[in-house]
Amino acid sequence: KSTDHLYAWYKSLLNELKTDKNYIQELSNRITSGCVSDDEKIEKIFTWVQDNITYVAFEDGIAGFKPEEANRVAYLKYGDCKGMANLLVNLLSSAGFDARHVWIGTRSKYYTYDKPSLAVDNHMICALKYNEETYFLDGTSKSASWKTPPSHLEGKQAMIANGDSYEIIEVMVSDPSKNKIEMTGEMDLAMDIPELRLDVVITGHVKRRFISYLKSAPAERKGDIAYYIIADFLDGIKISSINKPNITEDQISFELTGQYLNIAKSSKTTVFPFMDLMEYRTLDEYDAAVHIDFKTQISSSIKILNLERSPKELELRSSTNDEEFVAEYSVNSEGKTTTVNQLLVYDGFHSSLENSDEWNNFVSDINLWNNYPLAYE
Repeated sequence: KSTDHLYAWYKSLLNELKTDKNYIQELSNRITSGCVSDDEKIEKIFTWVQDNITYVAFEDGIAGFKPEEANRVAYLKYGDCKGMANLLVNLLSSAGFDARHVWIGTRSKYYTYDKPSLAVDNHMICALKYNEETYFLDGTSKSASWKTPPSHLEGKQAMIANGDSYEIIEVMVSDPSKNKIEMTGEMDLAMDIPELRLDVVITGHVKRRFISYLKSAPAERKGDIAYYIIADFLDGIKISSINKPNITEDQISFELTGQYLNIAKSSKTTVFPFMDLMEYRTLDEYDAAVHIDFKTQISSSIKILNLERSPKELELRSSTNDEEFVAEYSVNSEGKTTTVNQLLVYDGFHSSLENSDEWNNFVSDINLWNNYPLAYE
C-alpha cells in the first residue's frame, strides 16, 4: 500500500525477536576489552563479525524476511545477511552506540521505495549513527571497512529503522579517484628486449577487492593476487617478478619487473609503450549495457629511457557525451627521455542504455590508441 505499511511490517518482524541480552552484552564486552577509543570498539566489533560469522543465504518462508536471533547467530557462527546485521546492531548497541537495522537493495535491484514493494530490497545491513554521520556496516562483506560501504550498495536507497518511524537516505557514491589503480615506471631501450619496471598503487574498492581475494584464496595462490589485479593491463609484458605487496590502511603497493615485448625497432626507432587499460568490450546491437562494478580511475605513466630520437609530442582525448567515461593520452619528451601518460576514468555505473554506438566509439578509440606507435619527425 505504502512505504509506511512496508516498514510497519518489517518492524513487526523485529518486534518478535527475543534477544538474550546478557549473552550479547558479555560477548560485546569481551570483544571490546582493552579498547581505548570508540573508533577502536566499532572496528573490533565489525571485524569480529566479519572474521567469525560465516555468511549462509537462507530464505525459507518467513526466514527470508525475519532476522535470526543475534545470540543464536553468535553461538552458531553462521547466518544470513539479516542475522549478521541483527548481530551487529545488538553488539554495537550493547557497547553504547546508536545502531539500527537497515533494509536495502543491492545494485542488481533497480527499484526504489517510491513504489514500495518487497522487490525493492534484497539485503539487510546495520546503520551506525556516530559523530553526526551515518555509516553503513555490511558484515557479509569480508573486505569492507566500517567507514566505507561495499561498492554494490553505493547509490542505493537505504530504509533505516528508527523505532516506530524510519528514514530513507541514499548511500554515498565514491569518487573514481578514491578507487584507483596507478602505475608508474620506466622502460630502458638500451637492451634488445626492453626491461620494464612498474610501481603499482591501488586504493578504495580496488584495494578491498584485493583483500577479499587474499582472504579467500588458498595459501599457494595468495602470491598471485597482485598479478591478477592488473593482469588485464599487461598485454605484451612478460613478468619476471612481483614483490610482496605492502598493505596499509589507505592503499596497497607493489613493484613488478618484466620484459616489454610490444616493440618494434628500426633505424627510425618506433616503440609501442602503451598499456592496455580498457577492460571492457564493445557491444552488439542486442547486447545488454556494460555494467561497471564501481567508479574507477586507472592511470599509467612510463618513462622511456635511452631513446635515440625523441618522438612527436602527443595529446589525445576521448569521452562519452555525458563525460562519465573519459580517456586521455599524452607523450612528452625531454632529452633522451620520453614520458607516456594514460588516464582512464569510469565515472558511471553502466554504458549508455540508449546509444550503444556512443560506448562503442569510446572503446574503439582506446583500443586504437593502445596500439598507437610513437610518431617521429
